[in-house]
Amino acid sequence: MKKFIILFFLFVSLNIINPMSAFAQNILKQGLYNVSDLNISKGKFYTVQNFSKTDSAFVQFFDENQKIIQAIQLAPNSLKYDVIAIEPNFTVVVLGKGEISID
Repeated sequence: MKKFIILFFLFVSLNIINPMSAFAQNILKQGLYNVSDLNISKGKFYTVQNFSKTDSAFVQFFDENQKIIQAIQLAPNSLKYDVIAIEPNFTVVVLGKGEISID
């Protein structure tokens, strides 16, 4: 019974810790994303990076008027690039097979 209780608390504690770190980054693949659906704070400056080893990606940021604000071509395993201050009503478009992180 003691083993069961110890294993149960270990399992619960690991499940509480791991999901918190999953929300620290926004991992995006090809698609159209509303910033309000991402875990992004209003008006904060972020960086964008392609961490795919083989595929490039193209990222575009649009404002609420569908006006392009910033566009970045990211090579495979790119460096981190600064992006403009992101607002909740912005839209992010990712093209290509790369995997983009915004943090």
